[in-house]
Amino acid sequence: MRTVLTLAELESHAHDPRSPSARRQRRFLCPLCGNDKPRDSAHRSLSLNTDTGVWICHRCGESGLLGEYWSQPFDHQNLRSQLIGKMAVTSSASHASRTTLDRRFDWRKVWRGSSRLLGTPGAIYLEHRGILTQFAETCGVRFSAAWYGRPAILFPVNNADGNLVAISGRFVDGCRSSKTLSAGRKSLGVFSASDLRTAPIISIVEGPIDALSLALCGMPATAMIGTSWAEWLPASLASKLVYIATDADEPGDEAAGLLRQALLPFACRVLRLRPHVGKDWNDVLVQQGPCALRRLLRDFTVTPAKKGERQMSSLPSNLHISI
Repeated sequence: MRTVLTLAELESHAHDPRSPSARRQRRFLCPLCGNDKPRDSAHRSLSLNTDTGVWICHRCGESGLLGEYWSQPFDHQNLRSQLIGKMAVTSSASHASRTTLDRRFDWRKVWRGSSRLLGTPGAIYLEHRGILTQFAETCGVRFSAAWYGRPAILFPVNNADGNLVAISGRFVDGCRSSKTLSAGRKSLGVFSASDLRTAPIISIVEGPIDALSLALCGMPATAMIGTSWAEWLPASLASKLVYIATDADEPGDEAAGLLRQALLPFACRVLRLRPHVGKDWNDVLVQQGPCALRRLLRDFTVTPAKKGERQMSSLPSNLHISI
């Protein structure tokens, strides 16, 4: 479990009492790097924003939020100003073309160097979207302070064999442009918040946060990372009950119709599950809360153990239901 740092600890006489304090952005000796480095100003590798409590060590790569700041309210609009050091939108690479950036960017290396969500701006962002940090971590979600030079939540995209083929990154620095950016061949895989092989019922959504939203409330879910799907996905869902839970907009509705046609040859029972609040399922979770969404999904979902297979199979396969 990640150590939770506090300002009192960093300023303690046992650690770094001489750190300059009359500034908004301060630097400290990092207590997580060990004691084998000189204790002088040149080795103050931990950078801290005293307005927000966000910190990052440029030596060991650890990052998080000071313990004293955990109870403070979160403002999505000001998240960008909460990020420091490596978390800022900097470097000449950010001005390069996407092609040039992709050529330099080793996404597998960044993934290997990514951290747990706990104590990071990624955890703060997800929890204010209604997603519990521990649950997201069990689904393989991680955090990087340097995804294309910016802080981002990382969602693993796996192929039919469970091998990593891409990463979908969701930036958390508040910048309005390029909110998401993927690397690798995302068209070859999906992000799954549930086990596709064992779940008798599965919902298919567009984005990873929507998959987490439904799975958190009891509905197994997988995300296509957009409105198109991996070629192997329909066959992997053969004979399952599939809820097409794409967004409540024109592209989502169009994708739902095409996906239904792709699923029917594999003896899938297909229903359209369309959000009734906002555009997507995370909107429903945020606006109505997990208890309300869980009740809606429980009442809507019919399984053999609850109401009988015959009742569900009697519904037309092209039924569109909005809850």
